[in-house]
Amino acid sequence: MISLGLGFAAVVPSSAQGACKPKRAQTLAKQSGAALYSVATGAGDEYGTPTTIYGCLRGQRRASRLERFGSSTQATLANARFAGNYVAFAQTLTDVPCTKYDPSNPQCTSHQVLSFNVRTGKRRVRATTAAAAAPVLVTAGWIAWIEPGSTALRAVDSAGARTLDEGPADAASVRASGNVVSWLHGTEARLAQLQ
Repeated sequence: MISLGLGFAAVVPSSAQGACKPKRAQTLAKQSGAALYSVATGAGDEYGTPTTIYGCLRGQRRASRLERFGSSTQATLANARFAGNYVAFAQTLTDVPCTKYDPSNPQCTSHQVLSFNVRTGKRRVRATTAAAAAPVLVTAGWIAWIEPGSTALRAVDSAGARTLDEGPADAASVRASGNVVSWLHGTEARLAQLQ
């Protein structure tokens, strides 16, 4: 089952979504000819309905499968960003049976930020976060984010997960241009290349 988080529209009607939109798909996000879709892909049970997430770029004939969730996992996707052939988003996964039988167990829910190559469907990176974060995506598919409840700027690229700035990094100032992430540390402008 998919829940739409902040940053996603429930349904985005558009003739520009083109030929690669899967049948019975719900549009989660779109930008400049790229789109993210959710499709119920099986019979539901007491916990929910299996769901598959697809991505599509302008000119693609078929959508690429990015992720599949069984009925016992509730996925909440938020803050989608598109750059080049990539999409990134924050994701909260909830183990539905766990929350049903042990509702106070914090291990029933996990948070992560991910990026995928929309053309191939391959995951580029995934990083665990303390809570759903708003990722910034560079054109090479790497991501940076400010951990919720913190002012530290984190990133994951070919060098692995790392801290770009211990803080205070201004969350509203974090931007991506090409493969460079820029932000304000207090009033000082900073930048880092993700590669």
